[in-house]
Amino acid sequence: MLPEYNNIILNRDIVYDFNPFGGITEEDILDCIVPKYPLEEWIKLLNNDQPIILQFVGKKGRGKTTHLRLLYQLVDNADIFFLNKNEKLPIIQSTKEIVFIDSIHHIPIKQRLQLWKNESKSYIITTHVKRNLEFHFTNRLFKTYKFKGITEQILENIIRHRVVLSSNLEEQSIKINQELIQYLIKKYKDDIRSILNFLYYNFKTQSYGS
Repeated sequence: MLPEYNNIILNRDIVYDFNPFGGITEEDILDCIVPKYPLEEWIKLLNNDQPIILQFVGKKGRGKTTHLRLLYQLVDNADIFFLNKNEKLPIIQSTKEIVFIDSIHHIPIKQRLQLWKNESKSYIITTHVKRNLEFHFTNRLFKTYKFKGITEQILENIIRHRVVLSSNLEEQSIKINQELIQYLIKKYKDDIRSILNFLYYNFKTQSYGS
């Protein structure tokens, strides 16, 4: 059952510039994201002389795309492509050494194999299932990172960063509703996107009216 007092932030008299639980701009992502994964390791692998494929594997809403966007900002000589089944797929052509592709499953396997055969490029992809067979078939070096799991502390940190970004509060002064944190993890498990969607709607209805 949803806690009776369902506001995630318990501080009163907060001035918000915008709903803290909406989408993150490219300018804000570095200040807002709570990395769960080894950014320094990824950068080192991509700066290596031997091209590699990094695959971020997990269900929807686990943070794959957010980490992809963050890593893209931290490397040089790269292109990024966001694929959507409801839009015409772009031709993945790039002169850059590193290519980021979000939702690689939207590309037919024949086209994917053509990409992997380009041994001079490194690829960073998000995918719901592992593409190991494709990489083995094209004799590519690759590493897999599974996006799953969340703790109360990680969720608290995500929320704190977002509130700091959108309000007049400092991080150390933010009071978190622990009962609601536990409820959200019990209900949505590690689906961070669904948790943020819940908080976005909750914030909107309480602050601006439904």
